[in-house]
Amino acid sequence: RQQWSILCASNHLSHVDECKRRAELREQQREEAEKAAKEERAAVKYRCTRCRNDDRRYDNVKDLAVHEAKAHREEIAEERQRSLDEKRYLAEAQLRIAIEEERRAEERFPGLYT
Repeated sequence: RQQWSILCASNHLSHVDECKRRAELREQQREEAEKAAKEERAAVKYRCTRCRNDDRRYDNVKDLAVHEAKAHREEIAEERQRSLDEKRYLAEAQLRIAIEEERRAEERFPGLYT
């Protein structure tokens, strides 16, 4: 019976040691994975989507924005102008529709707007 107790205690200690070793190994693997992920994030480079056939990369968003502002100034200005033109066209179309609806309403109900 005493031998059985010693064997059980020995097995228990071995099991505890094994659990500790596995926990330490998991912790080490987690730290290594975090370190690798951090290095991977640090290695991320930003690429200009406007440049064609150009593999230049920028370390941060600010550097990329400076590049775009300098290298693509005209292209950006054209895009802004095109956007303004589209908005103006839509506003004019809505105004024409409203005027036409008002004219039809006046024909149908004379004196409605006067």
